[in-house]
Amino acid sequence: MHFGESDLRRVLAVAAVASAPEHDAPFGAPLLEALQELIPVDHQIVYYEFEHATHAERVAIEYPRIDIPVDQDTIDSLCAHYPLRELDVGGASEPLILSDFLSTGALRRNPFYTHVLRPSGVRHEMKVFLSSPFGMTCGFGFTRTGGPDFNERERCLLRVLRPHLVRVRARWAASHRPSLLTTRENAVIALVAQGLTNREVATRLVVSPGTVRTHLQHIFEKLDVHTRTAAVAAWSGSSRTG
Repeated sequence: MHFGESDLRRVLAVAAVASAPEHDAPFGAPLLEALQELIPVDHQIVYYEFEHATHAERVAIEYPRIDIPVDQDTIDSLCAHYPLRELDVGGASEPLILSDFLSTGALRRNPFYTHVLRPSGVRHEMKVFLSSPFGMTCGFGFTRTGGPDFNERERCLLRVLRPHLVRVRARWAASHRPSLLTTRENAVIALVAQGLTNREVATRLVVSPGTVRTHLQHIFEKLDVHTRTAAVAAWSGSSRTG
């Protein structure tokens, strides 16, 4: 699709806002406000980082902030019916629209739409996912309560912008790598990365399994993770750059 000069200027303006340093997260509310100028919504734009192992959002920035009138148990019980579920499509490099998967009739019959999206005021949705660390999905979500669906022009704008957002997040992650682990903690996580159990690690290092568990707790805290898989992924990334 051909973009006019005005569209290109707007994409560059959003890219400039995205490049502004943020401390606690790769992106902040100013970027979401800038995205609203590029792709108008009447409901919400969000940036989130979803950890698969814990089914928890480690980072969630919303513009504007909206209270969803649906409890988490309902969302969890119906998420298998959600076409844009991160576990299923989070690796997509193209922006995805809810209507890519469901016709109007199918949407009305979809349990996730009926019990989660519609009560939350969502009629149209688009997501663009970024390249993410192992075990996580990072992306932006755009929702509208009604009116026209997201169109091909808007999808193309995000397609052009996405590589820049990926680079910004990668730079932020590299600059916020956790402090290096102690020598013993590095030894523990290196053995865990080889697939050893706590007892096998303890035997190899001539310590008790309880000591290994304590080391792993400290490793989880330092790497800001909650699972062995996530710890190995974070340690592998930091060791390559540190």
